[in-house]
Amino acid sequence: MHRSTRRLISLSTACAAVIAGMTGVAVPASGAAVTAFDPPESWGPLYSRPFDLSGNRAMARGRYVLDEEFGDELTVTAKLYDRNSPTHLCAYLELAYEYDDEDEKIFSRRKCDPDGYQGFRRVDSSPDIPTSVSARVCYWDVKAGSKRFCGKWTYIYGDDEEE
Repeated sequence: MHRSTRRLISLSTACAAVIAGMTGVAVPASGAAVTAFDPPESWGPLYSRPFDLSGNRAMARGRYVLDEEFGDELTVTAKLYDRNSPTHLCAYLELAYEYDDEDEKIFSRRKCDPDGYQGFRRVDSSPDIPTSVSARVCYWDVKAGSKRFCGKWTYIYGDDEEE
């Protein structure tokens, strides 16, 4: 092996060790990062159907965390974006929580301007943790007072074998 190749390998190993020390992430000899904890599960992006011919759509993305260490607790977060819609349309996020007793609760958020995002956060604790959570993104038509241009329902947490 050439001296420059050995130096390059030594330098990359040293850099990996420094990065691992700064971030608290274990780095095996292969160079692939391994986390020491289970990170939140990301979902999305989910989109509405386009409201115009140029393809503009509302969008949402988020995460969920199931914490079983101190008792069961499910936290679902989301960010809803509305970039280019006309003033009579607002981005609209629906989250459907399904429970063991076949009860379903729908939670929603609206975002009516192009700046930033509208946040959503819900924490459910044992014994009321849902068996599944699904989401879809629509537009809310302010003039008509109803949903339009809805995307498809997508499971973001739990059991999706029922559909």
